[in-house]
Amino acid sequence: MFPLMTADDFKEAAKRTRFLQVEEERRKRIFNAKQRLIGIDYAALDEQINEKKERERQEKLEEELWNKKVEQNMNMVRMMDKQKEADRQQSLKELNEYRLQFQKFEDRREFDLNDPVAYKTPLVLDPKDKRFGVSSITRFEGDEDDPGSRAKLQLEQQHVWLQQQMMERNQQECARRAADLALEEAEIAEGLRFRALRDIEEQCRREQIKKTALFNKALAVKKMQEKYEEMKKEAEDIETHKMNVLTANLHLEDGGGQSALGPNRKSSSTYKGMSLAEKEEIKAIQLHQISEGRDRRRAEEAEEKAWNDYQMGLQQSIRFIDMKHAAEVARHEAQIRQENKNLLEEQIARKQFLDSHVYKNKCSEEYFKQFNKSTR
Repeated sequence: MFPLMTADDFKEAAKRTRFLQVEEERRKRIFNAKQRLIGIDYAALDEQINEKKERERQEKLEEELWNKKVEQNMNMVRMMDKQKEADRQQSLKELNEYRLQFQKFEDRREFDLNDPVAYKTPLVLDPKDKRFGVSSITRFEGDEDDPGSRAKLQLEQQHVWLQQQMMERNQQECARRAADLALEEAEIAEGLRFRALRDIEEQCRREQIKKTALFNKALAVKKMQEKYEEMKKEAEDIETHKMNVLTANLHLEDGGGQSALGPNRKSSSTYKGMSLAEKEEIKAIQLHQISEGRDRRRAEEAEEKAWNDYQMGLQQSIRFIDMKHAAEVARHEAQIRQENKNLLEEQIARKQFLDSHVYKNKCSEEYFKQFNKSTR
């Protein structure tokens, strides 16, 4: 399936959405009387933006320091694990070398019971036995006088080896304890450094909270002063209005109703209504606005209809391409099935040919009976 919208379509849709958003914001600015007449406090907004950027920079710096510290700790742990694994491999290597050198099979205490060449050695007899003569001599010059001396020497040698193994094991245990103690000291030092860093971070956070509280306090004082000034100004305006009411010409029949506060302002007490020309002018303006609104709606409807027609044409084109692709896939699959069918028929014909013409001779019973006999 092909996508219903291409990259250009997405760009066009994004452009239209952006245009509508900008137009909506422009309308909000136009119809917002307070913002249009008074304006925006750009200095306060710039100050807030700078404070936010500074806060984000501090947070980013603290996060980078924390990440570096975590990475350093992980590298230290990996290094210690690697050293520990190397020590374990060295211990296994030394153990295997010791076994190959000092714990041979022929040096075991029970090797005499499992000696494969024991039957080849002569039997050791007691030389003091009166039943044996000269022809029965079993010990000659160079042989040991005491038959058990060799076993005694072997026991002494095994005892020495056992003591050496115990000494080596004690040394390894001492080295392991020293390594564990060093690791524990490193972990304690790392914990102390982490606690110091956490204390610094907590102190910075308290300072930031303190500064924020001072700023909020100053802002509250400023707002209270502004509110006091506003209330004072409002009270002065009320007093001024009272004086204007008392001193104004309220009971005169003035048809124009012109106010003393400005050329474009009317007095509510003396104004008798708009003139016929003013009414006609306002009506003409209203009719012109209605006509402009009608033309704008027509243009928007025409544009929306053109966009819908474009989308429908695009969908129809995509549907046609999908149908064409599906037909090609079906035709390709049918071709593959036909080829597989031809291969199957060819293989069946070949097998039938081999069975009927090549492998037509079969072994008889006499062929199988000639085996497992003394003569053939």
